[in-house]
Formats: sequence, structure tokens, C-alpha cells
Amino acid sequence: NCNEHEVDRDKNRKCCDIIKAVEQGEGDSKETIERPIGFLEKDSEQVHIAIGFKTCNTYCIDRFALEMLSIILAGNMSSRLFMALRENKNSQVAYGVSIDNSEYNSSGLFVIQTSTEGTKANKTIKIILDELKKICNDVPVIPAELLKATKFLKGNLQLAYENPLTIASHNGNEVLLNRKYLIPIRQVVRLLYGEEALSVETVNNCAKRYFTSQRMSVFIA
Repeated sequence: NCNEHEVDRDKNRKCCDIIKAVEQGEGDSKETIERPIGFLEKDSEQVHIAIGFKTCNTYCIDRFALEMLSIILAGNMSSRLFMALRENKNSQVAYGVSIDNSEYNSSGLFVIQTSTEGTKANKTIKIILDELKKICNDVPVIPAELLKATKFLKGNLQLAYENPLTIASHNGNEVLLNRKYLIPIRQVVRLLYGEEALSVETVNNCAKRYFTSQRMSVFIA
């Protein structure tokens, strides 16, 4: 098993990458994997778009960097995708954008979701993919962005651990997912999002690791 509490970071990531490589037909096998693209026809003025990437399981430390990337890309009104899809001149194609970043026992998903007019669907998809290319190559995450995302997440967590249902849900997940150590949610803020917890390099490496065509699936309805 790939468990963050039992192996160091490098071994943890290597383990996850080996599993994904096998699933994708990489390594010794040179089989080409066709990424799924789904379409659902319906009578609607809007087109709903979901662009997803297969990511790490819940035991992998990369999930924390992915959470930061979800905030930087679509966590608030100053996020990259929100600005690109709604605020930038000549690219106002969507009202809003969100990201479902979830990890499960065997793997995870990072899904960018938005909706637009039917005639603007292609342009919307191109803008999203262009922003992903930028964050992986020409315009990586900078320290100021990471600091802003960290403060945003800290604020959300501090509100969350005041809610008994949130605490119960957090502890329940820790038990059900068989984590070796039960970390009180109040300490998550200090342990996972402290000044030394995540570096810009770690976040940018995660973007390059997971935002690839081999991991991507698209659904349009």
C-alpha cells in the first residue's frame, strides 16, 4: 500500500507513479491509451463541460499540492481560470468555473467544470487547456499565488473545524481509509499548510505530473 505515514515522500510518489504507469500502459508496454471523450445530447441552451485528470490516491502526499492547484486555478474570483473564462477581454465565455478535487482508496480525480453557450464550447475548452499548459510551462505558480492560496485554505479549515459535523466527517474518513495516525482537524492547518509544508517547486511539479493528455478525460453535455 502507498501510505504517506509509512514511506518517505520520494518512495510514495514513485509508488503512485508505478501504479498509474501500469494502468496507462506505459513502461515496458508501449500501448497507446486513447483518452475517453464523452458526449451527452440534450435539449438545453447551455453546454456543460468537464475536463478531468486521474490523480493520486488518498494516501499520497500529492493531494495537498493538488488542493493548492485547485484554489489557484478556480478557488475564488481572482483565480486563473475564473479570470480567463469570465474577466479577460474577448474571452468572456462562462459565468463561473469550479474544480472537484477528490481522492479515493485507489486513485483520485481533478475535474474542471464549467458551462457555456453551445457556440462557445470549443473556445471554452481551448481557454481551459491553454491555462493548464501555461501553469505547466510558461507561467508556473509563483510564491505570491501559493501564499494567497494557503491563506484562503487556512481560513476555510479554521471555519471547518468549528463545525462538529465536519470534525466527525474528517475523523470518520481517517478511520475508514485505514490511516495509521488520526490527525485532529485542528492540527491539519499547522501540520499540512505551515510555511515549510509546501513549496512552489512541489506544486509546479505536481501540475506537470498530473495535467497531461494521458491522464485526461473530457465529458460534454
